[in-house]
Amino acid sequence: MRLPTLQHLALLTAVAIFATTAVAAVAKSTTLAELRKEAAHRTRRIILNNDGDDSLAPRKAGAPVVDQFLQLRTSPLVDSQVDTIFYCSIRCFGSVLHRTDVAENLTTHLKGSFPNSLMSGLLSQGTDPLQVMLEFCHAKKIEVFCSMRMNDTHDAANPALRPQLKVDHPEYLLGSETKKPLYGQWTAVDYGQAAVRELAVRYIEEVCTRYDVDGVELDFFRHPVLFKSHAYNGAVGDGERELLTEMLRRIRAMAEAAGTRRGRPILIAIRVPDSVEYCRTIGIDLERWLREGLTDLLATGGYFRLNPWEYSVRLGHQHGVPVYPSMDAPVAVLDPRIPAREFTLTEKLTWVTATEERPMDARRNSLESWSGRAAVAVKAGADGVYLFNMFTPTHPLLWQIGDPASLAGKNKLYFVNWRGTRQPPSNYVPRSNTFFHERPLNPLFPLEITSTPLSVPLPVGDETPAAKNRRARPQLTAELWIQPAASIASVTVTCNGRLLERGTTDSDRVKFALDADLIKPGSNVFVLRRPAGGGDQKVFLRDIVLQVEYPDGR
Repeated sequence: MRLPTLQHLALLTAVAIFATTAVAAVAKSTTLAELRKEAAHRTRRIILNNDGDDSLAPRKAGAPVVDQFLQLRTSPLVDSQVDTIFYCSIRCFGSVLHRTDVAENLTTHLKGSFPNSLMSGLLSQGTDPLQVMLEFCHAKKIEVFCSMRMNDTHDAANPALRPQLKVDHPEYLLGSETKKPLYGQWTAVDYGQAAVRELAVRYIEEVCTRYDVDGVELDFFRHPVLFKSHAYNGAVGDGERELLTEMLRRIRAMAEAAGTRRGRPILIAIRVPDSVEYCRTIGIDLERWLREGLTDLLATGGYFRLNPWEYSVRLGHQHGVPVYPSMDAPVAVLDPRIPAREFTLTEKLTWVTATEERPMDARRNSLESWSGRAAVAVKAGADGVYLFNMFTPTHPLLWQIGDPASLAGKNKLYFVNWRGTRQPPSNYVPRSNTFFHERPLNPLFPLEITSTPLSVPLPVGDETPAAKNRRARPQLTAELWIQPAASIASVTVTCNGRLLERGTTDSDRVKFALDADLIKPGSNVFVLRRPAGGGDQKVFLRDIVLQVEYPDGR
């Protein structure tokens, strides 16, 4: 038998070492992928998006800057149901709230607008808002993502927020002060340009390599205009969608590499409109992103909602991605003196314009209303809820709406459309009514009642008939807002096929007491109609509210 030479032995040793290293690398890669999947599916009862404005609050003499900063929105959250915070430290494109070598810190271009801000104090101590959030939250077992608003355009109305990048490179923008696009704001950047996409990747890369973030959020809803073709013509083509998809691939690969180096995955979350078709129109190939595994978490909705939550849940879960309905705060306004206007799903949307600000319905912002919204999301199969523009860290909803057990038996208010909006989908795409797959009823968006039955589904999350103990069964009241009030008597109303009778009328509202067994979890259908030949005056439904009151519901 011929013995191997020393050179042969050295070669065999090198091959063995290479093979061992390769196997270890594969094992490590597999482990990281498993860790990422595990991290993606951890429990997140409430994801709270913090827009970062807490860092601009003025410092108070005598108190530590870090403590002041955390007390505003973060430290009171300990022991709440908030498991994850998305901290927005990448704002108007090119402007950030952390230390940076590739962008511009917000304090640079505020030009003295916030000379005594907490952020200035944190920077002077060698730290920054994102770093403080990470250190505090990780110590309290709270997950932290850095959120990047992909095209925040608050700087269109407020030049103090405008980064120098946009001043120096007007060619990056969708328009100018004298040439404004049809959709979106002129200070939005054009992702059709390679330089813009490159900067977006570098902004995210800096965070992933410099900070111990659990993940990054790419917020495409703030604001949803990304390409010039969309901004001026209303839609994009396949080529532009491919450019955005390739950018996501780069971000995913970069995050994977950074996660491999530190031995812990960096998750990617996206926030997008809740419609595949709407997303495609603005340049987001959502189904492809999910199919290719380019995102780990999916948040949908915002200023408007186009589909029932079941739509988003089904879409995300089909690809193994957890889904979090985005519940923006109700901020719409209504002047009740303005007459209702007609709307049908086949016509262009006509929105009621408010001439002065009045609450659309104060109850929409009540704890009972938030509980109703969350119960609907839970019933739809959502993995948790996502709160946007919620700035009160001591609000009781943060201890209630993230857990189905804590929602059970609590009083609730159910609306067809909770938020209303001053930023309808038609602000961003033409013919936006074609994207609605549910009735967008709210006081700003009334529906006409005619002799043809008007069918309005109302989502409910409670198992109202389930309580065997009659003392635990809730009282249910349906309230319908019908204008003009004189027409209420002529309108017939059914709920789930049962005629509602003996209603009590107060001005232009009619209330019906309902049997608990009439309302079921899921969609409950109200049908309204007027008799034929009921006159020329138009009659409108402006709202439906279902009140669920338990004996010990508070």
